[in-house]
Amino acid sequence: MDPLTATVLATAIAPLVSGAAGEAGRQAWQSLADRTRAVFRRDAGELPAEPEPAQVPAVAETLAARAADDPGLARWLRQWLEQEARPAAGHVTNVVSGTAGTVIMGRDFSGGITIGRDDAR
Repeated sequence: MDPLTATVLATAIAPLVSGAAGEAGRQAWQSLADRTRAVFRRDAGELPAEPEPAQVPAVAETLAARAADDPGLARWLRQWLEQEARPAAGHVTNVVSGTAGTVIMGRDFSGGITIGRDDAR
């Protein structure tokens, strides 16, 4: 499991607030905003209802700092990342274990992939 850092949170939040994740992203952001306001017991001033992309690092830092002091919030954020934020933003998690041999992971490949030597030349 990824450590719950500001970088991890910012990477998940950025496509949600930029509009790149569409309606699913808006709903994932709303879920985060609703939960964290309840946890913080504060008004919308700390967590913007519709943040600008430039606000994402500050929002992520605040959430990571709060989660470091609140294990319940940290658990909830991890669950939110896995169930709502990453799927809404189009993230995929690949797991390779055992003796899989050569594995290539990526997205939107263009052109060929060569592994090892090409003795035919």
